[in-house]
Amino acid sequence: MKYISNEKIKKILKSNKIYFETIAAASLSLMSIFLAYTQYQQSNLQTKITEVQALPQFIIKSTTREREDFDRIGKVIEESEIFIENKGAIVYDLKAEYVVRFFLNAGKSKDSFFVKDYFNAAYSTQEGNNLILSITGWAHYNSYKKVLYKVWEIWQKAPKDNEMPKIDVHCIVNLKYKDVLGRQHTKFYDVLQLYGGSEITIEEGCKIFKEYSENEKEHTIVDFESITDDYISQRLKI
Repeated sequence: MKYISNEKIKKILKSNKIYFETIAAASLSLMSIFLAYTQYQQSNLQTKITEVQALPQFIIKSTTREREDFDRIGKVIEESEIFIENKGAIVYDLKAEYVVRFFLNAGKSKDSFFVKDYFNAAYSTQEGNNLILSITGWAHYNSYKKVLYKVWEIWQKAPKDNEMPKIDVHCIVNLKYKDVLGRQHTKFYDVLQLYGGSEITIEEGCKIFKEYSENEKEHTIVDFESITDDYISQRLKI
């Protein structure tokens, strides 16, 4: 076996000193970059976790309730309600507004229009979590069903050019609030009566509210109390 003397090793190291120093410096630089990138990733992840923890989690329900008619003892009134609950982080400075739109569908014949006074009460709480908003009407669901049943009767007697009519009630809700980090948020939800709500884009929500404002200026928004079976039948052409 051939051995290399210490003197020869020293000579090799001395003659290649610049290469070893360059490699060592490059390795340290790479390690510094890697550590800095790792710390950046961890910091970025922590920021995202904090932001997610600061967000609310809205649950939207649409139901009906029955109550006794105060004017007619023994009579029961049915009303639909919308509840918005927050199961996430607390929200502040909550502001809510909504518009109601009826969508008529009889197959070939379709129509839609904005309605006022379908819901006539909205209550928001200042607690910031749990139940934060409820929207309800006054005996309106009974009136809605009566109109729908009358429209069905008219359709049954008419030539069957269209499908059985449907009247879908959509409530578009706009929520504005601040989260626990003080950031301002705007959310829009499309709530279908009895089915619950789903979030829509800000562009879609703003477009709907703009249409409502334009209809309001033109006085074309329909008062719910004025909606009759004849009115719906004429719009659906049945």
